[in-house]
Amino acid sequence: MRIGIVGASGFVGHRAVEMLHVEGNTEVRPIVHSQSSLEKLPHQKLDCRIANSFDQSSLESAFQGCDVIIQSILGSPGLILSLIHI
Repeated sequence: MRIGIVGASGFVGHRAVEMLHVEGNTEVRPIVHSQSSLEKLPHQKLDCRIANSFDQSSLESAFQGCDVIIQSILGSPGLILSLIHI
């Protein structure tokens, strides 16, 4: 199973990446919004992706092949709902 984690450089997302990666039963795909956020991740060998939460096509590309998406970004209710519908 492949799990994509949107907001992987934030507090909750980062911890989810760590826990799932250490558990080893799943493949983890951290998804962040910028190159600088990507550089903060300790697990550089993971299949990390950069995607803009306001751009449906970049999210669809980052989500491709994922069985589950964990959304851990801070945002307005409208932004959160738009991610659910992709």
